[in-house]
Amino acid sequence: MALNFPTPKFYRLFELNEAAGTVYHAGDALTVTTMAQGSFGGEFLSGTLQPGGGRWEEPTGDAIRVDNKYILKTFDDAVILMNTSGWRHADGEQVRVQFQTGAKKYAWLNQTIAVGRSEISRGFPILAVYAMLPACAPAPKGQPAALECEELYYVEVTVGEQMKSGPFEGGQLMIIPITGGSFKGERMNGIVEAFGADYNVLNQGMPVRSHITTRYMLTTDDGAHISLTTDGRLLMDMKGVKAMMKDEPDYVEKAYFRQHLIFTTGDERYCRLNRSICFAVIAMGKDQTVRYKAYCLK
Repeated sequence: MALNFPTPKFYRLFELNEAAGTVYHAGDALTVTTMAQGSFGGEFLSGTLQPGGGRWEEPTGDAIRVDNKYILKTFDDAVILMNTSGWRHADGEQVRVQFQTGAKKYAWLNQTIAVGRSEISRGFPILAVYAMLPACAPAPKGQPAALECEELYYVEVTVGEQMKSGPFEGGQLMIIPITGGSFKGERMNGIVEAFGADYNVLNQGMPVRSHITTRYMLTTDDGAHISLTTDGRLLMDMKGVKAMMKDEPDYVEKAYFRQHLIFTTGDERYCRLNRSICFAVIAMGKDQTVRYKAYCLK
């Protein structure tokens, strides 16, 4: 099946300024910093940082692992939890971004795959947050941001018969075993091992909304083993469902199926992936083969 994969389009959600509070040192391995105050603003939402957030930082070789929580309060009184995780390198910080909120106006953020990076704005350091917008998001007024990305590979993953567990209060849990596959790119090629599964929490009704996590293993042609964890969102209306079942080439543009990719390997040839912020644009046809293009921020 030949699919038309769109070039990833990121829109700038907002920029965030924060002021550090109390710093706690848990030995040499971990530093925790409270967030005293701050603000955020952009085309889609603006407001202030609330008490309760913090930064968890752990030195690992030539980089620092960061795992942060921000409590955002918009000027129209919505409360949004923003989690970021990633790395601070000598040239700045890059992170994965996830949102949680019960505010209806901003519920689209729950379905959004976003990234962040440190930038300089008006002479001050800020965290700029960018997102691949789902159809339920407000229509952007400006053009996509010029984020530099590297295409890692194209992959096709075969899956087995799904197992259902549910329904429960969060939806229907479907576990789909991975049976194999292959991937090909400029700098890495290989196979997907028959190991792991998709864990898919699916809502009832339309549009289709799903939170999908996976764990599986890649083996490169030159013998490296790479563990891959993904965390993503699927949002698709009836038009998207029909396009998928007909294997229409432009189906990928009619559905929002995006994932964060987290790589882990001890092989020095591919260790850069451990500290990269990576994501995927995904499709699944009626033959039940998962196809996607993987990218990382430069």
